[in-house]
Amino acid sequence: MKIATALLLTAVASFAKAEPSYYLIPTYENASETTIDFKLWSVKIPGDPRVTAPHIGFGYGLTREWYSEITVGHLHTPETGTQQADLNWQNDYLLTRGQYPFDLAIHTNIKKYRTLDPERRAEYFGEYKGVNVEFGPVLQTDIGRVQVNANLLFDRTYRAETTSALQIKYQWQATYRFFQQLRLGLQGFGEMGNWDHWAPRSQQSHRAGPVISGLIPMGQQALKYEAAFLSGTIIGEHAKTFSMRLQYVF
Repeated sequence: MKIATALLLTAVASFAKAEPSYYLIPTYENASETTIDFKLWSVKIPGDPRVTAPHIGFGYGLTREWYSEITVGHLHTPETGTQQADLNWQNDYLLTRGQYPFDLAIHTNIKKYRTLDPERRAEYFGEYKGVNVEFGPVLQTDIGRVQVNANLLFDRTYRAETTSALQIKYQWQATYRFFQQLRLGLQGFGEMGNWDHWAPRSQQSHRAGPVISGLIPMGQQALKYEAAFLSGTIIGEHAKTFSMRLQYVF
């Protein structure tokens, strides 16, 4: 197994690189809505075991502009099983509401890492700890039936054995709305390294691929879904990633 690659993939032991992104961050406008949020990403690098990370979250629209969510994340590999890995507190604040051709929100997420059981994980991950802070602008606009998202994010990890500088990464998506229940399009993510001095191209991460999403009304409730299959690189290693998200809104 390529131990260094696994460390970077799961972003739990090496904090010298920006954490890989697996989910697009949208703008929110859902006052008083409650959300049960299930997310899962899976990464496969040739020669390495598959790494999978399921997450379960609880979100609430505190106001029309302010969405907050608490999420618990786990990590799983065939060799090590499943263990709780992190606790996330996400807050997104919408700055515009129709006065411009686009919506603009400010995203923040604070992630606390949990030290894994060294008897089960030391061979692959070792013990780790730290707090990661992620923030940045989130933009969304509609061009006819096409919805376009573009996010520029920054993150830095504190209280870790290996300190990191402020990192920069991006997210983008373009989807065509056939009807409320079905959107098809493309999605992409990338991590470039330090915000003021990008890493060499061979050490950057860039992934893109098709995405399907939609909203299924169920009376006073609704089910939102999203699934994407991306191909590209993570820290210079060729990787194929799959992500899915189900949100029960009530």
